[in-house]
Amino acid sequence: MKILAVGDIVGKSGLMKLKQCLPNLIQKEQIDFVVVNRRKCSRGNGNYRKNVS
Repeated sequence: MKILAVGDIVGKSGLMKLKQCLPNLIQKEQIDFVVVNRRKCSRGNGNYRKNVS
């Protein structure tokens, strides 16, 4: 099993670049599972919950 771990994604441009490159990388390297830390791109990109209980 191949696992890809990606560090912090910074901003909308980093997220867009990942979306552009990841599918080809997964296919080329035959990756089974991907883990991405998106903490630094969460605000303004629809990944942030404003009302956390």
